[in-house]
Amino acid sequence: WLLVQRAVREGELSYSEASGADYRLDQREWLREAESSAEAMPDGLADLSARASAIYERVLRFDQKLYQDAAPAPENPVQSQLSLLARAFAGKGE
Repeated sequence: WLLVQRAVREGELSYSEASGADYRLDQREWLREAESSAEAMPDGLADLSARASAIYERVLRFDQKLYQDAAPAPENPVQSQLSLLARAFAGKGE
């Protein structure tokens, strides 16, 4: 998910492409599975699972804010061209 957000920022992927179902997070299916199996885990592993679930929930809220609550921001054609130029000339001056 984070790599997709970086690709959008750098102009490699459009906002509309990133908002597609292929790049969105599943709606809590993973969390339900983790919570149901936590009782059978050792304490340390259950703690890690709970912390991972908390991180997942935070990223899920980011995802919802970015793609459900807000209208898509217009793409900046100049920024996409600058990104292409930066990638094309990366490392050429060495």
